[in-house]
Amino acid sequence: MSQLDRLIQAEYFDAMRRQIERYGGTVEKYAGDAVLALFGAPVVHEDDAERAVLCALGMQAAIEPVAERARQR
Repeated sequence: MSQLDRLIQAEYFDAMRRQIERYGGTVEKYAGDAVLALFGAPVVHEDDAERAVLCALGMQAAIEPVAERARQR
């Protein structure tokens, strides 16, 4: 993986982590280009399922600027 690829991947993971934390989730692990997030652990919320869905929507929106910057490089 090139240094540029690593930079783009780091930016991607950072954007995903911010969304997960924004909605009260926890990053369990990173695997390849995937992020495993938990909702309801270690703290349980009544609306954890809703938080997870809102997080997924936030992730979709957050990836657009990252992808655009990657295309421009």
